[in-house]
Amino acid sequence: MPFKKKERKSSVPSFLKKLFEIISQGKHLDIIAWGEDGQYFEVKNREQFKESILPTYFKHNNLNSFIR
Repeated sequence: MPFKKKERKSSVPSFLKKLFEIISQGKHLDIIAWGEDGQYFEVKNREQFKESILPTYFKHNNLNSFIR
């Protein structure tokens, strides 16, 4: 029987995929955006982030949970 490669599921957590999607879309640049060198991201308006973005992508609007 020939050796079969195991199919690997994505090893990137869904949290990181969602976060990358939120930032990379560029829809919310006034709320969240990449840093100048692209090495970090910055939440510019915590209240708007908590009220409009978190519930859209996650099942909560708890900023502390997001940070954790």
